[in-house]
Amino acid sequence: MEPLLVFAQNVRRLRLERELTQESLAQRASLNTTDIRRIENHRRDPGVKVVAKIAAGLGVPISALFEGADPPEFR
Repeated sequence: MEPLLVFAQNVRRLRLERELTQESLAQRASLNTTDIRRIENHRRDPGVKVVAKIAAGLGVPISALFEGADPPEFR
């Protein structure tokens, strides 16, 4: 599965497992609620800094946000 789609799904799943709202995750990650909404709906491709902030806000390693993603193919 595409890494950014997996990322979006994992952010939502981990947020809900922790019983966090989009607003509370945004606050914990020092982001806007709109950013979290767009990421979860796969409408925003986050940069490395945003990925790190979300991981910290969820209390997980960055790798947890990409679990289930297909490895990239190099040609």
